[in-house]
Amino acid sequence: MRLVPVFLWTPMPGQPAPRAALAALALLALLGWAGPAAATEPSTAACEVRSLKGSAQWQQGTRQGAVQAGLAVPVGMELRTAKGARLKLHCADDSVLVMAEQSRLLVEHFEAMAGQPRMASFLLKLGLLGQKVAPVAGGHWQVRTPSAVTAVRGTEFLVEVDGRQATQVHVLSGEVAVESREPPDGSAAASEPFSSKGVQAQWRGEAGPGIVLQPGQGGVRCQQGRSCAQGRRDEAALQRLQQRLALD
Repeated sequence: MRLVPVFLWTPMPGQPAPRAALAALALLALLGWAGPAAATEPSTAACEVRSLKGSAQWQQGTRQGAVQAGLAVPVGMELRTAKGARLKLHCADDSVLVMAEQSRLLVEHFEAMAGQPRMASFLLKLGLLGQKVAPVAGGHWQVRTPSAVTAVRGTEFLVEVDGRQATQVHVLSGEVAVESREPPDGSAAASEPFSSKGVQAQWRGEAGPGIVLQPGQGGVRCQQGRSCAQGRRDEAALQRLQQRLALD
């Protein structure tokens, strides 16, 4: 809700109120303020809820409520899907995210200005997240979990966090660099958004603790306090994950 200015005019003793002036001020309040101000207010939403199957809740600070299609999702908002629910987000850079049931996602950081490098960070606390990240030159797109951090360019991939807070990453197109959020050496390089040096070193062809995952390869699994490991590709398991993200 946006406040609209109200103009009050107090006549001098014995002086009648000028009706024409009051009418003009009322028209200004209704048209001049309600129209242009709304049109020029900058949007602070990182993403928007485009569709929802089932129920979901949002929380930002001490405020919370039920998620509905069209909800603007700013930085600092956490979304939680209920059992059997699916939620689709469309972000300001045209990237698309789909949350499966019983998932928790926090928007940590998002900057996507035209002509500027994109800077985005999400924290998947639990559940399954499918992403189709729009290709943008420069910047970062990271999805962090309790046990891993991923860095991508333009790509399509899945990230899952189970009840033990282990992370699995699968790539459908493009490339994803994955590393442990808390490496065994105690460096904790990926403990904060954009702080990981290992995943960025992978893009430059340098040696580092991360794994660059490509389509057709097995997924990567990360556990808290351990290095990430790459496994065999399991088509049946990958299909089950995709089915859990289906909105139809």
